[in-house]
Amino acid sequence: MVRHDHNGLLFAPGDADALAAQIRRLLDEPARLDALRAGIVRPISIDEDAMRLREIYQSLAAARKPAGPKTHGTEQVPVVPGFRLRQGSGGLADASATAVRPASDVFAVVLNYRTPEQTCIAVGSLQTSRTPPAAIEVVDNGSGDDSVAALRRSLRGVRIMALTGNAGFPAGCNAGIRSALERGAEHVLLVNSDVVLAPDAIERLLTIMNADPEVGIAGPVVLSRDEPDRIASAGIAFSAETGRMRHRNVGARIDSLVPQWSHSVDAVSGCVMLIRRQVFERAGFFDEAYFFSFEDVEFCLRARRVGFRTVCTPDAIAYHEGGRTIGRRSARRVYFATRNHLRLATAAGSRAGRPLRTGLVLGLNAAYVLVSPEAPLVGGAAAFVRGAWHHFSGRYGAD
Repeated sequence: MVRHDHNGLLFAPGDADALAAQIRRLLDEPARLDALRAGIVRPISIDEDAMRLREIYQSLAAARKPAGPKTHGTEQVPVVPGFRLRQGSGGLADASATAVRPASDVFAVVLNYRTPEQTCIAVGSLQTSRTPPAAIEVVDNGSGDDSVAALRRSLRGVRIMALTGNAGFPAGCNAGIRSALERGAEHVLLVNSDVVLAPDAIERLLTIMNADPEVGIAGPVVLSRDEPDRIASAGIAFSAETGRMRHRNVGARIDSLVPQWSHSVDAVSGCVMLIRRQVFERAGFFDEAYFFSFEDVEFCLRARRVGFRTVCTPDAIAYHEGGRTIGRRSARRVYFATRNHLRLATAAGSRAGRPLRTGLVLGLNAAYVLVSPEAPLVGGAAAFVRGAWHHFSGRYGAD
């Protein structure tokens, strides 16, 4: 996007002298700034982009010949150059796979906190699934703004539960889960407000779960909405010895995974989870003391202790933005991560190994604050100390 000396100035990454040299050029040649500005191409607006897309469709429609006799039940479909139609994954060439088959025993719960626009997008992806859930319930977690009114104006065929205050992510989910179970759900699908599901994701998650009664929790491969060919999580690995938690295959390309290779994992991301009713009956609900983060890992580990497996399948895809509710560079994120990671590490392993796990978890979170560009250094350091202090003093829930 930036061409040197045409619409900007480039320098070698990490080379302070090279950066200084380019800044000095602007000081020595003040007219250069206007010349660089003149080289910048104005980005097209959303309206212009929509008009161009409409023109493509219109040209394709005009170029189509009248439908002739069909051969073996197929029809030639025009293809826009540069786009592929995926066979067997909802592409136009696979008309039989696009039939809508509602999942009568799946109830979806979408948690909203001051993100009504994102929530409507998430709900839309559920409603347009090849296997849509039987019912969708949006739980507003005490947003305290116009979220509830906006959701009621925008959504049809969706129940909206309005909580009086922000009870935290696990408590908000629990409220929706209890409602779904009371209404007869055999499977509960948890979906974050900033998630978009692929059209066949619910169907593929159900297929995995129905094939094996020991699978209690199933999750998709989560891709980044910013970089939709990059993996954000292909399941979660947790070490009971060290307390370390990590998302599998982070940053890898989605085509690096083996298709149709579902694998058992320690946990899946709580942004999308399909959970069997019996898991709640035998393992209980989410631990509300966590308030935000690590409750998904703890829940999956608890489900495993009562005999259920957690599975991640590359066949199912979800796109997650992340950071919409609490902010990616928020000091609060550091606080909850430190406090809740310590809580999980304390409970998950042996008593004898607890001091080692505690020390390692403290070290991991401190290192994150010091080196990660997503953590504010000063505010993050204070949040790290406060999170550790609250853990050791037994203070959980809201911050």
